[in-house]
Amino acid sequence: MDEITLSNEVTFSEELKEIYHYLHSKYPAIERVAVALYEPSTDILITFAYTGEYDTPLSMYDFQFSQSESLNKVRQSRLPRIVDDIDLYEPNSRVHTDQIRKAGFKSSYTYPMFNGNNFLGMIFFNSKQKSAFTDEMVYDIELVCPLLTVMVANEKRVENLLLATVHTTLELSKERDPETQEHMARVAHYARIIAKEVAPDYGYDDEFVEHVFMFAPLHDIGKISIPDEILRKPGKLTDEEFDFMKVHTTKGSDLAGLLLKNFDLENIKFAPMIKNVIRYHHEKVDGSGYPDGLKGDEIPLESKIVAVADIFDALTTVRPYKQAWSNAAAFAELEEMANQGLLDKTCVEALVEHKEKVCEIQETLADPKIS
Repeated sequence: MDEITLSNEVTFSEELKEIYHYLHSKYPAIERVAVALYEPSTDILITFAYTGEYDTPLSMYDFQFSQSESLNKVRQSRLPRIVDDIDLYEPNSRVHTDQIRKAGFKSSYTYPMFNGNNFLGMIFFNSKQKSAFTDEMVYDIELVCPLLTVMVANEKRVENLLLATVHTTLELSKERDPETQEHMARVAHYARIIAKEVAPDYGYDDEFVEHVFMFAPLHDIGKISIPDEILRKPGKLTDEEFDFMKVHTTKGSDLAGLLLKNFDLENIKFAPMIKNVIRYHHEKVDGSGYPDGLKGDEIPLESKIVAVADIFDALTTVRPYKQAWSNAAAFAELEEMANQGLLDKTCVEALVEHKEKVCEIQETLADPKIS
């Protein structure tokens, strides 16, 4: 096999392209490679990375994995599946199957990724030729797939290590923190809804969306440095107390930088996103936010996304100083804030357009009831 150059300083999507170019140069019939990740907590398979000769027929797409009998069989068997003629394959109502057909792909090779007993997701290879996956081609694909699996497992390991470290810190302080693990999870899911809608307009892909989802829960880690009398105050903060509360953005960013340095991850491609989410999620589009008074396009997209998700959850949940707002009132408030130049309008519109999904998240990730 020719040398494939991989680096921590490039994204997984860029690494996937390197591997794809090797395969395609040897086997031109391979015209699409896509990686989808499995999320066990929600039983969702979601698009993550794609490369190929044509625009992807599936982007920002997810579906309930348990509803696909054929893919479940692949998972259970742990064996790859070859479909020689997609047109003759069992018809179903799955969007992904229909889109692959409409894009003109005729055959496929599907590989289930496992890290030990943990199911990570699927790798899909497609060709516009029928019966394209010859024994020789399959031999090389099956050399590459374990490498891709290791890359996915390593990416998840690094991300989970960072998240676990931060969540452990938060767990140790949860008795003094009025915001719950459910709050962090809801913000992450709201952020994913928004990111899926707005990312294509900025030229970002599924990998960007998933990293926003993964790192959104870290937005308030700096609050572990805020004293109890401020963090848990039942009433409105004084101006002096509010100024002290503001430092959670810079304290959190410094903590993230320290974690990245300690884990030797400062050069990881997604490292800046982590810091952006933490430091800038209280910036305002008109420049009136903090800590740096950024405005407009100076604010990273991921920060704008998390800002909307965080404010919506804060409005719709009980806090020591307030009752929960209705969703309708919270959506109206977000729209007013966007009109005032405080929040990004496209991010607000993206969340408002998915009211049913928001309700589903709220039902699934409700705060535990206090007895």
